[in-house]
Amino acid sequence: MLQTKPYKRRETKRVLAVADFETDPFAEDRVVEPFACGFKRLDTNEYHEFWGDNCALQLFEHLGEQTDDFLIYFHNGGKFDIYFCLPFIDPDQEPRIINGRVVSAKFCGHEIRDSFAIIPTALKGYKKKEIDYAKMERGARDIHRAEISDYLKSDCDYLGDLVSGFHDRFGDRLTIGGTAQPQLNALHGFASLNDRDDETFRAFYYGGRVECFKTGIMEGEWKVYDVNSMYPFVMANFKHPVSSAWRYGREIGPKTAFAEIRAKSRGALPFRSEDGSLHFPHGRRTFFATIHEIQAGLETGTLEIEHVEFTYDFDEWTTFHDFVKKFYDLRLEAKATKDEVGDTLYKLILNSAYGRFAIDPRKFKNYKILKSSDPPPLPLREIVCAPDGTQTIIDGWFPDCVYGDLTIWARKAPPRPGSFSNVATAASITGAARSVMLRGLAASDTPAYCDTDSDICLGFSGNVNDKELGAWKPEQTGTQLCIAGKKMYALFAGGPEYGIETCVKKACKGVNISGVDIRRVAMGEEIEYANPVPKFSLDGSANFVKRRVRKTGNVEPDWSGDDAEDFE
Repeated sequence: MLQTKPYKRRETKRVLAVADFETDPFAEDRVVEPFACGFKRLDTNEYHEFWGDNCALQLFEHLGEQTDDFLIYFHNGGKFDIYFCLPFIDPDQEPRIINGRVVSAKFCGHEIRDSFAIIPTALKGYKKKEIDYAKMERGARDIHRAEISDYLKSDCDYLGDLVSGFHDRFGDRLTIGGTAQPQLNALHGFASLNDRDDETFRAFYYGGRVECFKTGIMEGEWKVYDVNSMYPFVMANFKHPVSSAWRYGREIGPKTAFAEIRAKSRGALPFRSEDGSLHFPHGRRTFFATIHEIQAGLETGTLEIEHVEFTYDFDEWTTFHDFVKKFYDLRLEAKATKDEVGDTLYKLILNSAYGRFAIDPRKFKNYKILKSSDPPPLPLREIVCAPDGTQTIIDGWFPDCVYGDLTIWARKAPPRPGSFSNVATAASITGAARSVMLRGLAASDTPAYCDTDSDICLGFSGNVNDKELGAWKPEQTGTQLCIAGKKMYALFAGGPEYGIETCVKKACKGVNISGVDIRRVAMGEEIEYANPVPKFSLDGSANFVKRRVRKTGNVEPDWSGDDAEDFE
C-alpha cells in the first residue's frame, strides 16, 4: 500500500495584506488607467485609500514608509492589477509566472501575489457590491467619490476575508492545486511517474466531453441537468490507478486501467484530432480509452470492441473517498453555519485536486528580471544549424521582453526528479467523468448539448436528485434553445408568442455577448466582437482581442478509408 504524506503547513513571515485598483471603465480600444487604490493590512484591518492618477505611486510611497514586509494579494492581479505596478518592480529577482499569469513577484521589496491562484473564482462568487461603472468615468468620478470609495473598500474587505480564510486553514501556499493535492496525499498514497511513463499515459488524458448534437434554433420544453459535484463524485466512487508500476497485457481484465482498442464506437470514446480538439466520433478506428469509458460504452450499447491491441494494467488502485468526504462534510458544515468563506474554499479544494495529477513540467518556464545593462544569465539559448539546413534549439535563457531598463529573461525549466505527478490517475478521473456523462446521455430524450457535467435535453430518466453527490440536478427549463457551436448557446424561457422571453442560461466562451446575439449567431449571422478588457504584457503594452463570431456546429474529424465506415 502506498504511503501517505503529512500535509506540511507553511506560514509566511510577511504581513498579509490585500489591495485593489479602480480604473477607467472598459471601452473598446481604451487602455484603462487606475485612478484609485485600496490597501488593507489584515493583521490590524488598517485601511488606506489612494486617489488620483498617481495612486500606484502613492501606494508604494506608503509601503516605503512602513517597517514591515508585506505579502500583498491583488485579485486577478496576475492578469491585470500587477501591470499597474510595473514601474516599481524589483530587478535581480525570479518571479513566478504560470501560463502567462504573474503569480508572484517583488515590488519595492514587498511580495505581490495574484489571489486568483489560490481563489480561482470571480469575487462576486463570494460577495461583491454593485455599482454603475459609468460613475468611474473621469468627468464623473469625483462627484461619486464616496460611493466609489465604499465600493473599493468592500472589495478589499471581501478579498481580505478569503485570503485570511485561506491562510488560516491551509497556511502559505502559492496555488490552489498546490494546496489541494498535498491535502489529498495526507489521506491517500499515490506514486509519481517518470517522464517516459508520463508520456505513455498522457495519450489517455482528455478533457471534459463537450458536444452539440444539434445546432440552430429549436423550440420545445428544453431542460438543463447538471451533475452534483462531478469530479469529487468520480474521485470518491470510482477506483483509480495510483502506482508507478504497470504492465502491458493483451486482454482486458480486473487490473486494466487503459486499453488501446480497435472498435466500433457510436460516440462512446474520445478521439483527439491533430489540432488537439476532442471529438466523440461515430465510426471504426483505434481508440486510446480508459476502462471507465469502455465499461460505460459496453453498458449503453454504444461500443463494440473488435480487437484489443494493448492493455495497461495496474496493481495499486484506490478511491479518494476519505479526501472527498472530509472536504464535502466541511463544506456542508460551513453552509449550515453560514460560513461563506469556508463554503467557497472547500468547494475550490474539492474541485482542484484532480488537475494537479496531470501537471506537465515540460511546459514550465523559469524567469529572471535583470537590469538590461547587467550580463545576461547563462547558458543562453542557441540555434544550431546542420549542413542540411535543419535547425536544433539548445534550451537556455532568452530575452522574453524588455520593460524600461529591465529585461525579463525566460528559460524552459528542465524537469526535476519527482516533478511529474501521476497523469494516469488524472486520466482515470477525467475518463470516469466522461463515463458518467455517457450514461447520462443514454438516459436523455433528444440530447441537444452537453458540457462536462451538464446535459440539455427534452427529458431525462436517470437519477435526478438536487442534493445527492453525483446525481443529476435539474437547473433550468426553457422553450427555445439556440446553439451556435461548442461553448456557444442560449436558452430562453417564454418566447415571442408569449409576449415575453428571458435568457435563463447561456455560454459564450471567449466572448461576452448577450443571449440575443447568440441567437443571431445560431441563425447563421456573423457578428463582430471586441473585448473591451485590455490584455497586458510584461513589456507594459496592452492589446485588444477582436474576433468574428460565427456558427461552427460540432465539427468531426475527416475520416478516410476503413475509418469512414459508419456504425449503424
